[in-house]
Amino acid sequence: MDGSQVGDDHPAAQTLHAAQELMDQKRFDEAAWLALEVTESHPELWLGHYLYAECMMRSVPPKSFEALAAAKEATRLDPDNPSARVLLGMCLEETGSAAEGRDAYRAALRLDPAHGNALNNLAVHHINWWRLGTAAREIGRIRAEESEHPAYSWNLARCANRMAVRLLLLLFASACVLDVLLDVDRPSYARPIVCSVALVVVGLVALDSWRSLPARLRSRPRDVLSPFWWGWVALVLALPTLVWVVLLGFFW
Repeated sequence: MDGSQVGDDHPAAQTLHAAQELMDQKRFDEAAWLALEVTESHPELWLGHYLYAECMMRSVPPKSFEALAAAKEATRLDPDNPSARVLLGMCLEETGSAAEGRDAYRAALRLDPAHGNALNNLAVHHINWWRLGTAAREIGRIRAEESEHPAYSWNLARCANRMAVRLLLLLFASACVLDVLLDVDRPSYARPIVCSVALVVVGLVALDSWRSLPARLRSRPRDVLSPFWWGWVALVLALPTLVWVVLLGFFW
């Protein structure tokens, strides 16, 4: 049989379609029973194990270890299927093996360099560690026809808002350093040099942030920063903070 799909003439096709319909209705326990039925009657069929793993992950509460075993079997049966590897990565992360999960996402990207879920899940990791340029570039690699997916747009917005906050924090830290230099003995040229370095760093960070965003969104800041509000607040506060830095560095 074809390793990537199940034809309508396959004996398990009707059961798999019914399981998928139940999943679409968020009836994951019922869908899991149908998927389990497929794995027992057709253990060689990767899709049965895949759907069972997905049901286990999406049940409340998630049955992550059962999902992991099924995802491993789906990947073993169809090692060239990127979606199976992404699901395996999600199960690994859920069971505490985050590094192995990211390896599974990277393996999926070697099979499909523009796989949306793999890129999005890696981007989430980078966002959590404030590697924001890397995260934005990952999301930017998602195919245009998939890029409006709510999860991808949400994480891109998280990334952009954190970029705005990072810019404000850099300016505020620069102002604090310059303010300290006002109260200590230092050469007269110290503050202008420190201020110049700080402004260059802030400028480079701002440029890298802007360039890392998907090209289609660079001229639409409202779309990038929605649905959050704290990025806008950070950008509004960045302007007076920038003025404060310049005054501390060159005039006071």
